[in-house]
Amino acid sequence: MIPHFLVAFLVALVVSLVLTPAVRGAARRLGALDLPGGRRLHSKAVPRLGGVAIFVAYFAGEGAAWFLAHWSPSLVPGAVLFPGDGNIQRMFVVTSMVVLLGVVDDLSDLSGVLKMCIQVLIAILAVALGFRVDLLTGFTGIAIPLGFLGGPVAVLWILVLMNSMNLVDGMDGLAGGVALISALALFCIAVFRGNVEIALLFAGLAGAVLGFLLYNLHPASIFM
Repeated sequence: MIPHFLVAFLVALVVSLVLTPAVRGAARRLGALDLPGGRRLHSKAVPRLGGVAIFVAYFAGEGAAWFLAHWSPSLVPGAVLFPGDGNIQRMFVVTSMVVLLGVVDDLSDLSGVLKMCIQVLIAILAVALGFRVDLLTGFTGIAIPLGFLGGPVAVLWILVLMNSMNLVDGMDGLAGGVALISALALFCIAVFRGNVEIALLFAGLAGAVLGFLLYNLHPASIFM
């Protein structure tokens, strides 16, 4: 029996390893380059668009785990992890819009105000599709219900996450390293708490980011 999260991790890792160089070449041809100067530490132009490889690899890993869980349950258990509630589909819609925004920005360098406005709309769409924060919990185990504040808090949190990753993506291995450590930490927490569905999601993310990170370490040949 092969653990479902191992399938997601390995497939995402392999796809990311294969796809990242192809995306790097496409970024060079399209002129999606991060040029040296200003606060940038690199001395030559570095292709962008690495997030495209991570995005495709991630959903390839999750898709492989879903396929095997449904069609080969004797090999990969876990069909119960995909109850058909549409979470993966809704996540695909939201994240594909984020990736599309990033691609357009890498190609045409959108203004900060325009990017923020589009990010707010994407975050609102995510909340409308059901991704919201209903409870805040801490180490004390006390849950604080947010009620009508759940939507605004979720929008703010999504904006913070998107822009925090944007801010650290510019130094070799930094954004990828942060993403990988976060994914592995959240995977371990999910396993410890017995939430295998969340563990599956972060296993795929860890594989996709790790494959990209091997090309993003110093000297980076591509940025996220």
